[in-house]
Amino acid sequence: MRKLSRKQREFYIRRNRKIYKKLHRISKSNAHRKQIKQIDSITGKKIRILRVKRNKIQKELFNKFTYSNGEQTVVEINQEFGLESSQNIDHFLEKASETIDFDTRGLFIDIRGCPRIWPSAITLLCSLKQWIEQWIEVAPPKKRRMTPRIGSNDASLAEVNAYLQHCGFYSYVEREPHRHGQPYDEGETIRIRREKSQRNVESREMEICELLREHGNYGEDDIELFDSIVLTEVFANVQEHGVSLQDKGWWIMAQYHPTHRIISLNIADNGVGLKNTLITGPQSEYFRQNISSSNKNDGEFIKIAMQENVSGAYDAPLKTPGVIRDSYKRGARRGNGLKRIIKTCTNLGIEFSILSHYGYAFRDENGNLAKVGSKENRIFAGTLYHFNIQLRGVS
Repeated sequence: MRKLSRKQREFYIRRNRKIYKKLHRISKSNAHRKQIKQIDSITGKKIRILRVKRNKIQKELFNKFTYSNGEQTVVEINQEFGLESSQNIDHFLEKASETIDFDTRGLFIDIRGCPRIWPSAITLLCSLKQWIEQWIEVAPPKKRRMTPRIGSNDASLAEVNAYLQHCGFYSYVEREPHRHGQPYDEGETIRIRREKSQRNVESREMEICELLREHGNYGEDDIELFDSIVLTEVFANVQEHGVSLQDKGWWIMAQYHPTHRIISLNIADNGVGLKNTLITGPQSEYFRQNISSSNKNDGEFIKIAMQENVSGAYDAPLKTPGVIRDSYKRGARRGNGLKRIIKTCTNLGIEFSILSHYGYAFRDENGNLAKVGSKENRIFAGTLYHFNIQLRGVS
C-alpha cells in the first residue's frame, strides 16, 4: 500500500472536511424543513379551527335577527349626523343604535330636518344596506320571505341632497340622482366605495396619501408614517377580521372639509366584530379567564385591545406561554396594531375612534381615552375605524 505524502493527506483532509460540512448543511436543512412542515401543519390545523369558530359566530349573528315585528321603524335625524364633531357623538350613537338593530318589516330614515350628513354616517348606512343583503343570502327560507325594506326621504336642504349624490351614497343605494344643489370639488372626496379585492389596497392608500398631501399640512415624513403604520394596520384588520364566508368586502370613504378644516377618513368592514375576533383567536383562553363575552362588554374589549398586546389574528403570537412561532404578516406587529395606531395618531395630532357591534371607544388628538362603552343595541354592523384629522397649525 502506497504511503501518502503530507500534501496528499492535507488535500484529502480538506476535501473530506468540505464534504462533511456540505452533508451537515444538507442534513440540517432537511431537519429544518421537516420542523417547519410540522409547525405549519399544527398552525394550519389551529387556523382551520379558528375559522370554523368565527364562521359559526357569523351564522349565529344572522340567525339571531327576524324582521317581522310591526310594520316599520322610523328613525328621525334632525341634527348633524356623524362622528366628525365631538358634540354630535352621543346623538350619532343613539341614532345608530335605533338604526342597525331594527326588527320590523321596514326601516324609514327621516332626514328632512338634518342639516348635515358626515362621511362616518354615510359609511354606517352603506354598511347597514350590505348587512341586510348578507342576511337575505344566508337566512332560512321562512325568514327570507320577511325581507326588510329600507327607505328614506330627501332632506329639506338642497345642500344635503347634493352631498349625498356627490359622495356616492345615492349610487350605492340605487336611488335616483339629484341634479340640484351646490357643486363639490372632486379632488376633496374619496367616494364611498366597497372593495372586494386585496389588490386595491395599494391604490386606496395612494388616494388617501394624496388627499393628505393636497389638502393637509403634513410633511412627506408624516404622510409616510401615517401610511406605513396606520393604513397598513387598518387595512390588514379589515381584510382579515372583516372577511367571512358571506362578505368578502370592506368600505372606504374620506373627505376634506374646507369649512371645518378637517379630513375625515373612514375604513370599515362587516365582520364579526372586534370582540368576537378576539374570543375566537389564539388568545381565546386569556379572554375567557379574564372577561365575560357579553355584548355589554364590547367596549371593554376594544379598550383592552387598545392597551394590551392582544390579537385576533390567526397567526398572532400567543399571550400565554407555548408560543409556536412569531409571525408578522403584512408588515404588522400582530397584537400591537391598535397600540401602534394610537401612538402614531397621537404623534400626528389625529383623533381616532372605533365602533364595533355594541362597543365604542374614542381617543382625542392627544391620545387620551375620551369615551368608551357599549350600547344595548348594535351601533355598527361590523367594525368602523374613524380618523378625524385636524389640520395642524390651522385655526
